[in-house]
Order: sequence, then structure tokens, then C-alpha cells
Amino acid sequence: MGFGAKLLTKAAGAYALYLCAVDIGRFGKAFKNKKPQSEIAKNFPDMYINSQRINLSETLLPTVVSNAKNGWFNIYLQDSILPFWHGITGYAQGICTGITHNILPICLGIGAVASKRFGKYCAIGLALGAAKSFLYNVCGVGQYKKL
Repeated sequence: MGFGAKLLTKAAGAYALYLCAVDIGRFGKAFKNKKPQSEIAKNFPDMYINSQRINLSETLLPTVVSNAKNGWFNIYLQDSILPFWHGITGYAQGICTGITHNILPICLGIGAVASKRFGKYCAIGLALGAAKSFLYNVCGVGQYKKL
């Protein structure tokens, strides 16, 4: 294999790793934006019901307890630490999901960049994957027609 072919193989592998990194970053951002909203939507109904549960009696103690629960619920509504924490965990979860979805191109890209012996085969695999993606996503080959 000549110098030009080796250079082209390394460039294809590096570009594949770059595209995988961009895609993994998009997964991370999407999960970062989605997870705090889903956690808030999951926790708020139960917290609201629990804050309204003791309002049945007119005695002093349930009123104090219910006011304390309402106060805690309002603090939880205005909290900014839990959404921040859910955003961090959502970003980490998105990165793991992105790596899982892109494991084959990552392995082929690393093989094309790092391997002297199998680099050309990894580059061929990347080219076949790119051709399949182009035919499926752009040309629509192999997709079912929507009725």
C-alpha cells in the first residue's frame, strides 16, 4: 500500500471518529435537555398530592403541617440544583447511549487510524457503511413506503 493510500485511510478513520464525536455530543445534549423535564414531570404530581393531603381538618396541627408541606413544595418548584444535577446525569447517559449507538464506526475509525495491518479493511468498512447510510437516509432505498 502506497503513501497516498495510507494517508487516505488515516484521513477516513479520523473523519469517522470526528463524526462519531459530533453525534455523541448531540446525544448528550438531547438527553441533558430531556432528563430534567422528565424527572420534574414524574415527581411533581406525587409531591403536590402529598402537600394537599392533610388539609381535611380545621385543627391547628394539620394546618401547620400542611403549610410546611406547601412551603416545601414551593421551594421544590423554584429549585435549580436538582434540574442541574439531572442535566449532568442526563448528559452522561446521553454520551453512553451515543457511544453504544456508534460503536461500530468508532471501532472501524480507530482501526483505520491505529492499525498498520488492518487499516485498509477498516477504511473499506467505513466506506461501505457510509454508502449504506447514504442509500438508506438520502435515497430512501430499503425504507417502507408510508401509506
